[in-house]
Amino acid sequence: MSPTADPSPDAAFWRGSASLVPDAVAAAVKAEVGPGAPVDWTERRGSRSFNRIFLGELEGRGAVVLKVYGYREGARRQAWCMETLPERGVSSVPVLLASGETLGFHWTLGQRRGDANLADIWEGQSASERGRLMREIGVVVRQLHDLTASSRHGEMEEGDSNSYLTWSALLTRKLERSRAWYLGLPASALRDAALIGVADLFSELRHFHPRSAAMLVTRDLHLDNLTVTTTHGLAEVEGIVDFDYAGYAPGEVDLGHLLWFEGVDGDDALLSAFYDGYGLARTMDVRRREVVYRTLAALVQVARLLRFSEAAPIGEHEAERCLRYLVAMH
Repeated sequence: MSPTADPSPDAAFWRGSASLVPDAVAAAVKAEVGPGAPVDWTERRGSRSFNRIFLGELEGRGAVVLKVYGYREGARRQAWCMETLPERGVSSVPVLLASGETLGFHWTLGQRRGDANLADIWEGQSASERGRLMREIGVVVRQLHDLTASSRHGEMEEGDSNSYLTWSALLTRKLERSRAWYLGLPASALRDAALIGVADLFSELRHFHPRSAAMLVTRDLHLDNLTVTTTHGLAEVEGIVDFDYAGYAPGEVDLGHLLWFEGVDGDDALLSAFYDGYGLARTMDVRRREVVYRTLAALVQVARLLRFSEAAPIGEHEAERCLRYLVAMH
C-alpha cells in the first residue's frame, strides 16, 4: 500500500474512504528519519480509535507505527509520553522516533511494540490464558502508575509542570462541562441516560474521596491499546500504545476503562487476576470505586458517540450497551 497524493486533512481521510497515508505526511516522515523511511504502509483496521494508524518497516529500526490524529492535543500528549516515559524506566511504552504537524495533520512515528494488539487475539484465548494475560496487564499498568506517581492531580498541559486541581475539583469541573454539553444536544434516549449518569456521579462525589496519589493514566486503557508478542503460541503482554488522552489522576481511572471493555466486563475471575497482577486487594471500597470509574468510562463513550456519530467506529452496539448500563445504574 503506497502513499497517495492527499495534501489536505479532508473529510474523506477521517471517514476512512481515503485509506492511504497522506502524501504530505509520508514526505514529512521521510524528511525526519531519512531514506530508510517506509514507502509502503498498511493501515491497522478495526481499532476503536478515532485516529488513523499505519504500520510499516523502517530500515535499521524494524517495525514502526505511524499515527495520524484527529486533534492536536492528542498528538502532543502521545509524543510527550513516548519521549518521556521510557526515560523514567517505563518499559511498556514505545520509543518516539519523530512527530510533527503537516498541513493540518498531526502525527507521531514510534517503534512498534509487539506483533498484535491484545483485542485481536482475545477471542482465541482459553479462560486460563485470559486470566494469565490479565495478570500481566496488571503488572504492566502498575509499573506505569508507580513510576509516574505524584502528589498532584489534574490535566497534563505542558509535560507535568502545569498547575493542578484536586481530584474532586477536577471531576466536578468535568461533570459540569459534560452536563452543559449534553443539555445543548437534541433530546434522545442516549443523551437522557448520560444526564442521569452525570447526576448519579454528582451525588456519589459527596461521599467519594479517593486517597490514592495521582499518577499518569492513559484514560483509555482497553485491550485494543495493549500489545502482545506471541512466541510458540504463547502471547505475552508487551506494551501500552495509546496516550492521546493521558493525564494525571488516581490510577482507578485506567481500571475503569478496562472494566468497560466487553471481554472483561462482568467476569470476576478476570478482574481478580488483574488485581492480583496489579497488587491491589479488591475490597468493598475498591468495588465502590469500580462503579464510579466504570460509569465515567460509559459517559466518555457516550460523548464520543454523540460527538462523532458519523465517523465513530464503535457504532450502534456500543450505544445500546451504554444506554443499558446507564439506565440500570439509575
